Amino acid sequence: MAAWILIVTGLAVLAGTLIVPFMIGLVRGPAASRAATDPAGEKSMRPLSRVADVYGRFLALAGFAEVVSFAAGERGSVCATMPGVADNTPAGYPARAGAVIHGDGVVQACASHPSTAQWVLDGLMRLPGPLVLATVLVLIWQLVREAGRNGPFTARTAGIMWRLGLVVLSGTAVAGAVSRLGTDLLLQMFLRDPPVGGPGLLADMLFSGSLHALLPVPALAGVGLLTFARITRAGVALDEEVRATV
Repeated sequence: MAAWILIVTGLAVLAGTLIVPFMIGLVRGPAASRAATDPAGEKSMRPLSRVADVYGRFLALAGFAEVVSFAAGERGSVCATMPGVADNTPAGYPARAGAVIHGDGVVQACASHPSTAQWVLDGLMRLPGPLVLATVLVLIWQLVREAGRNGPFTARTAGIMWRLGLVVLSGTAVAGAVSRLGTDLLLQMFLRDPPVGGPGLLADMLFSGSLHALLPVPALAGVGLLTFARITRAGVALDEEVRATV
């Protein structure tokens, strides 16, 4: 009971610190930034800034809730979804000792009392996505700050946009592969006859992990960011040439 009181209190404090000021600012509108030297650039980035704020605050809340829950001992079970299997009955999937198969539309193998190694693999399965999202948000905030100070059409803005595109592409691919590896290794620990094992791990990481995570939206978004970064760089170079000739 005390653990739940601590969790609720912590979430309430964090919500008051992060969410309430954001909602007040959203209603009142953006305040003038003292560091901003290009109001037009700051205004053009306002929608992206607000969306990034929403994602950042809820990501912080989710991370805080996970940490408090883990520290309070409310760890629950560790589960891994069997790829390509949809059934309402868990029969036909032999489990190892300590593991249970659940079937309710999606077949999952779970351990109610997971070992340390299983907790590590659970983190390997769940953490890569939020880490990539956090990295993307940091780069977005850098992009918004740079555009607000010096305008959206600068070499530095193009560089940040280029790094953002690379993170979206490479980060999504790596996160998908690592998450898939964690799932496959957990299933090997839970099942006597896992669906993927041995040489098939690499192929599953590539196709069910990286490609599945990339296609279609992250791949298009990442390539689009890289393209816009090149366009911005070309525009900056052209503007410098024009200024040099005048």
